[in-house]
This record gives sequence, structure tokens and C-alpha cells, in this order.
Amino acid sequence: MTCMPKALPHVAASDITADFVPLHDWLDTVLPRFRKSALGQAWPNVAAGRHDVSGRAYEVYCSFDRDLLVARLVSADRKAAKAGRSKGRIVHGGERLAGGLLAKGNFVTRQWVAELPSDHWINVQELFLPFLSVQACVSLDEGIALGNRNVYGLCAGLYSEDPKEMERFLGLAEAGVLSVNRRSGATRGAWPGIQSFCGWKGSGVDAKVGLGPYTIPRYIREQSLTIMRG
Repeated sequence: MTCMPKALPHVAASDITADFVPLHDWLDTVLPRFRKSALGQAWPNVAAGRHDVSGRAYEVYCSFDRDLLVARLVSADRKAAKAGRSKGRIVHGGERLAGGLLAKGNFVTRQWVAELPSDHWINVQELFLPFLSVQACVSLDEGIALGNRNVYGLCAGLYSEDPKEMERFLGLAEAGVLSVNRRSGATRGAWPGIQSFCGWKGSGVDAKVGLGPYTIPRYIREQSLTIMRG
């Protein structure tokens, strides 16, 4: 899932591409709002903002934490941070949580990273983790191209006030579910019978959508009846 914001949304995605806004300014505006957000609790006494992931997923979560650790430690020093920027920096989260009920699973905080190279494996592969990579681009076309590199194509979203940009995004973004200027989040689920839901590329198995107005008839047994009279 990819989001290409030009406004200041609260989004749920795996990649965000910020266009026409300095990346640090975008983060300074969006992150405080994000940190105030809360997730529903899985059970009592489990605080919001925590996710339970599988053991294998946790190993992956830790692998890019180590990959970014150097840049994170030196981020206070501008010269050193510039040298370490090739590996990006963690701007939010990145910790495992333990104690009490949290010790019974692999609970981690939602993690944001920024300034990774566009060809970094994190920006190319789908992680299926509470993890978000924020990238900068110089144009809408570049942002769309960055999102289209992913082998998956479930959801993508755009925030823009330009009708031409909206039309271009809807025509070029390679995902089964596209949203423009959706207030509750750039990417979304679907409501049966109202919003069709499908995935392209690695996110789907055929060219058909689910949950739309034609879903139920697809599962009805068809039959052709012919009566010849006279």
C-alpha cells in the first residue's frame, strides 16, 4: 500500500511519498498528530499503539532496526547524520514491548523511518508489519513510479487539489483500490455492496473484485434453459 500525500493526512500505509513539501517540515507537522492517535486494545491492560506480530515477522522488524541503528544514534550530530543518511533514520517507534501480558507475544510499537534510498529493500518489498517508510519525490509522476515498483498492488492514495493530478494518479497508479482526498486515511478497506475491493499484481489472484455489486451473482449456479415449441 502506498500513499502519496500533498496535504497533511493521517494515513495507514507501508510507504508515504511526500511531494512539494520539504520532508522534515512534513514530518514535523504529521508526526505530532500521529503520536496522539490511538489503536483499539486487543484486550484489557494492553495500551494503544502496540501490535502483536509473528516470530518471523519480529525477526524482520528487528533486522531493519539494526540496519538503521547507526543513523539513529548519530542523528543529533548533523555532520554524522549526513554521513549515515544513506541508511535512513528512525523517526518514531522501533521498540519491542514486554512485561505482563505483553510478554506472551511479540508486541512492537508502530515504526516510521525516513530518508532511506529509494532502492532500499524496505521501500521495494511489502513487510506486512506496523512499519512505514517516508520518502520524498520531486513530482507526482516520480511518486507514482516509486509506488508502482512494489510487487503488491492493494491500495494507494493521493491528496491533491489539482483535478489534473487526480486524473493522472487514478490513471497510472497500479493498485486495485485507489482513493483521493479520503479524510479518514489514504488507504482503506471496503464495505460490501458499496465499495468494491480488489488487489492488482501480487495482491490478487485474478482481475475480479470482491464485495462489489456483482460479487454474489458470481457464486450463484447458472443454467441455460431452452424450450422448443411447435
